[in-house]
Amino acid sequence: MGTHTSFSNCEKCGGESWLCEDTHYDSTEEHCLNENCRYYYVDSGTLKEEDPNAFDGTGFNTPEEFKEFLEDFNFKKCEKCGDIDTNHNEDSPYCQDCETEEEKVTNS
Repeated sequence: MGTHTSFSNCEKCGGESWLCEDTHYDSTEEHCLNENCRYYYVDSGTLKEEDPNAFDGTGFNTPEEFKEFLEDFNFKKCEKCGDIDTNHNEDSPYCQDCETEEEKVTNS
């Protein structure tokens, strides 16, 4: 039991989505990481039994909501390749792959 996160494909655009599943509440939350799509799907599962205000729904986040989601979950957009992920050095504008690539070029 517990919460598991992974990545999947967005059902709307086919791009990468962040997927969070909670076996305790049988809930699923999925957010497309494509800034041009921004589709989300939320099924709060049995949490609704404990909290009648628990959110369920699908839709498309506004650009502002998308930015807030990225910040809330520590996602960052790489300024070089444009990928969105959590694998960033906080002091760098690049993802780890691009930063490593940049270091190889610098050290050559």
